[in-house]
Amino acid sequence: MTDQIKLCERNGMRMEEMLIHFINQIANPVLLVNETGEIVVTNKSAEKIIQLCSMPDQLKVNHIDPLFSNNMLGTSKFHNRTLIIKNISFSVNVYKLNISNNDLAFLYIFDQTSMTSSVLDEVIENISEKVAIYDGNGVFLKGNKEVEKLVGRKLDSYVGQKVQSVINKLGIYNAVTPEAIKQKKMVEQKVAFSNGTVIHCKTTPIFNSGNELIKVIEAAKDVTDIVNLREELREVEIVKNEYLKKLNKLQKMNHTKKIIFASTQIEDVLYLASRVANTDSSVFITGESGVGKEEIAKYIHQNSMRSEMPFVAINCAAIPSELLESELFGYEEGAFSGAKKGGKKGLFEIANSGTIFLDEIGELPLKMQGKLLRVIQENNIKRLGGNDLIPIDIRYICATNLTKSQLKNEKFFRQDLYYRLSIVPICVPPLKDRKDDILPLINHFLTQFNQKYNRKVKINSEAMIKLYNYPWPGNVRELKNVVERIVILAKKNEIETKDLEIILHLEDQFKLENTNTEIQVNELMPLAKAYRIVDQQLISRAIFEHGTIVNAAKALNVNPSTIHRKLKRDRADIEE
Repeated sequence: MTDQIKLCERNGMRMEEMLIHFINQIANPVLLVNETGEIVVTNKSAEKIIQLCSMPDQLKVNHIDPLFSNNMLGTSKFHNRTLIIKNISFSVNVYKLNISNNDLAFLYIFDQTSMTSSVLDEVIENISEKVAIYDGNGVFLKGNKEVEKLVGRKLDSYVGQKVQSVINKLGIYNAVTPEAIKQKKMVEQKVAFSNGTVIHCKTTPIFNSGNELIKVIEAAKDVTDIVNLREELREVEIVKNEYLKKLNKLQKMNHTKKIIFASTQIEDVLYLASRVANTDSSVFITGESGVGKEEIAKYIHQNSMRSEMPFVAINCAAIPSELLESELFGYEEGAFSGAKKGGKKGLFEIANSGTIFLDEIGELPLKMQGKLLRVIQENNIKRLGGNDLIPIDIRYICATNLTKSQLKNEKFFRQDLYYRLSIVPICVPPLKDRKDDILPLINHFLTQFNQKYNRKVKINSEAMIKLYNYPWPGNVRELKNVVERIVILAKKNEIETKDLEIILHLEDQFKLENTNTEIQVNELMPLAKAYRIVDQQLISRAIFEHGTIVNAAKALNVNPSTIHRKLKRDRADIEE
């Protein structure tokens, strides 16, 4: 346009004449407006626009609000503005001109942009996305039928209104268009309506060649179903987590049910165990062999913060002393002849982050007790043949059938180790001191072994009384074995007293446990069988009286490995 003005000046035309000449030459609708807002000159195309204007928003016949021009331009000499006339969007370029005598004039050049062309209108109306268009000042220009479906009303009445007014009337939360106009950049987020509908909205600003904001296009998809589904999934996840917590709690409680009891003595033991379970304190469980010390240890672990971590039970009496260190702490490759390639993790490494249960800890040699104390104090181990210290985090639960006097004797147990491990001592009483547990245990094991061996064996009341009065020197372990033997060997489904005497010889065992007489022979039997019975009875009594296999072996004048072998043989006989 500037080049055209210079050309006219060279031809001797005045400014007014030049403007009229330009206006008539331009195909687009053009208006020349003075400072008061009066339309001075129009071309033919502009006359058609004026005819469309019965009462347009900011354009009146032969007059334009002067504030419109001044407010729009300010100190600038050019501005682009969108006008809506009869629902037709026009992009208007407004130029501020200095006429003679420093009079101001405003040149309006109209352009029906391609964005409002019939082709684009057709596209906008037929796409699945919801599209709304605002001008650079946030005035609503157009919305397609998908937007009308969304809001449930026609949009004609909103055309020409400011964006905030549209937002308020439609009940929109988190609207993005005002932010896009403010920041002059694309904004994308979820937008909610008061009726519960949620859309994913992306607002894109459009700029002219002068980098001025001229349009804001808002495109959106209805994501209500997705949001609702996510919310439902979130709720399901919450419910699932609640159920998992309940299930975990039930699983922990389930182990309590496995500890069959009716006595107040075991109730007290479990109460103490539950109190200590939520701590990391070391627990030292004492009690005769077979009273269920390991079950109490498992109960503590499963009700602790480490319940999801490993529970490693180690029978210290069952591991040969020369293999103890490698079994407990592991070894490196080549540590000794026959060492596994690549080395091997020890039981302490396997138990890391969990609980380690050291059963029969009184059987550990004193030298090994010293190494164990060091591990507990320093919280690290060193593999056999290795130099690296491996950090461990373990909760210790120990058990022994040593008496208090034996535990306080340095010959049996290191006192520093004992005091380190016995932060919370728990004593499990023998079965003879909690007779209320005998009948519930018998019924429990009857059900268990009847299912295992597909039997329907019952014990009548007289036989039950016999079992109830038996002292059970082997405690729960012996009772369990006795019931299993009854189920396996019973010739009929109902067991009477005489059947017990035939199957179990409980009367003879009772006499043996309560007399110091020499062995008596009441019937003839093969010598091998007699030897076996004597072995069992003597070993059982020796362990009962002396507390440990090592001490029992000394009393019987045999090697501890002999007792281990015989006990293993007897267990194998029962399992067959």
